[in-house]
Amino acid sequence: MDEERFKESVEEYLRSLQERGFRITSQRRLIVETILQNWDKHPNIRELLDLIQKKDPSIGLATIYRTVELLVEMGLLHEVNLDEGFSRFEVPREEIHFHTVCRSCGKMVHLKDEAKKGEVVERWAEEMGFAIIPQSIEIFGICPDCLERGLSPTELPQKECRCRRRRRMRRGFM
Repeated sequence: MDEERFKESVEEYLRSLQERGFRITSQRRLIVETILQNWDKHPNIRELLDLIQKKDPSIGLATIYRTVELLVEMGLLHEVNLDEGFSRFEVPREEIHFHTVCRSCGKMVHLKDEAKKGEVVERWAEEMGFAIIPQSIEIFGICPDCLERGLSPTELPQKECRCRRRRRMRRGFM
């Protein structure tokens, strides 16, 4: 993302927050800037904390959590669950965005030719009467490196569900 587009994106995010009645604080500005500067890294909250505190050590974890949760609820940030016990976050795109994720080592790779794959998914949804919204789709498997080490998809232990949605429903967010 070039510098001009970056500045425009930051201002768009802040304007969206302001239109919803939220104050634009220096902390919120720094959090938004950090998220947009790292849009391609899919950071988790702890990684965001480290990046943000390099710029302003006074910003705490709770402030980052609240701001990120707000951005997710507003659709300005997508939550990506890779079954790691925590969520990662990415800036939404204007189309369907695909990741392949290794169930063994956690490596995440963006699929090539996303537009073509998105068209197929949209056709499937249209056949059922649905209109697709921009989103991220995670496809789990075993990466070539882990396969080369002899790991088999059938040998992987099933991980416990850490569905954040259930916790959010209990708190009244959904």
